[in-house]
Amino acid sequence: MNNIISIRTEENSVVSPSIVRQEEVNVCGSNILATVTQDNKCYFSPNHVCQALGIAWPRQRVKIMEDAVLSKGVTEMVMPSAGGAQKTTMLPIEFLSGWLFTIKKVRPELQAKLNLFRTEAFLALDAWFRQGLRSNPVVQEQFEIPQSLSEALEFAAQQVRENMRLKKQNALMAPKVALFDAYMNTDGTLTLTEAGKILGISAKVLGREMRRHGWLFKRKKGVIPTQHAMKRGWMIAVPIDGSIDGMPNCYGRITKRGLEILMETYMIDEE
Repeated sequence: MNNIISIRTEENSVVSPSIVRQEEVNVCGSNILATVTQDNKCYFSPNHVCQALGIAWPRQRVKIMEDAVLSKGVTEMVMPSAGGAQKTTMLPIEFLSGWLFTIKKVRPELQAKLNLFRTEAFLALDAWFRQGLRSNPVVQEQFEIPQSLSEALEFAAQQVRENMRLKKQNALMAPKVALFDAYMNTDGTLTLTEAGKILGISAKVLGREMRRHGWLFKRKKGVIPTQHAMKRGWMIAVPIDGSIDGMPNCYGRITKRGLEILMETYMIDEE
């Protein structure tokens, strides 16, 4: 039986370094999630950059994990959110410019913004890191580095295990990204059935979980997307003929952003 469940911590996965500070930093006119960890490193969210550039995050995540250099910098951090703690893929800020030059195609109206990100984004994040944190003695006291050779070796071993786990997860995601491209509608949305095929579950199970998490509202006949899901850009409502209880009838479609949230937040557990 397939059950859709929150991402779980595997026994051999590494716990990411504790976050000293996290903030959405204004970079080239867009808010990009950035963090500083106890090991004195600054990270950014490539997913946020993808949102700013209007490109699909699932495809970029696959490309990052397939890259021999970029994949070594990937760290998944647990971030608080309105829906509870969620794992977020992060990269060191020094990887930002290199990754951006692997992005070959964006919509014409966003090319100038991509070029601006390539030249300015790292400088903006590095300035935030150095000026806002390294000069802060209260924060600096929280930074930790390995105190012995054994600690340094253990930290390195943890990084290797985490990298192997992420590559395994990426191998599972790659065919899903192919389905994403095949099913995506011209308006950038998917039906529950199409999204379910990408996630590897039935539309019935997906609909049940989306209702449970406040994405869908069940009426006498069918379900409709909630204001919660639509305000966050996860779903859209498509009007159809007729009405129910005096209210216009419609059905919901999942947006590209909504699918990215589902792909990041849920995984299938084979029982």
